[in-house]
Amino acid sequence: MNAQAILNEFARRGIAVRADGENLIARPLSRVDPELREAARQHKDELLRLLADGPEPPCLPIDLSRIADAIARQPRSPFLNDLAIATIVKAAIRAQAAMTGVTPAVQAAALRHCRELQDRIVGAIEHRDYQSAYEIAARLDRLPREITELRPQ
Repeated sequence: MNAQAILNEFARRGIAVRADGENLIARPLSRVDPELREAARQHKDELLRLLADGPEPPCLPIDLSRIADAIARQPRSPFLNDLAIATIVKAAIRAQAAMTGVTPAVQAAALRHCRELQDRIVGAIEHRDYQSAYEIAARLDRLPREITELRPQ
């Protein structure tokens, strides 16, 4: 795992990380498991440089493979399966772009929202409630506008 992947993993778990002199500060610390802690320790210097340079916005916690796996377990037609995946990917890319330049608090709120939506989409698919899954995906597609509205004026 490289330093950017470690920062992305912190973000995916909803962990805020910052540099404090020569130290890395992560909150909430309870979400940092021993493996992530060791990876951060091994890449500390690079993490400190990335944080000092202003890291890229974190990857949104949209686990596309988890959604694709749910679709594969409850398939419909190849066309509808591909359409669902394409819809989620497009929304995730747009939401990621909207994360640029927002405050850490806005990023954290957006990341939590995305995890919630992802879990709800997977649950709806697993219950073969595709209509609900598409309605939830539409909320994900509106996320860029919601992030933009949360930006400080």
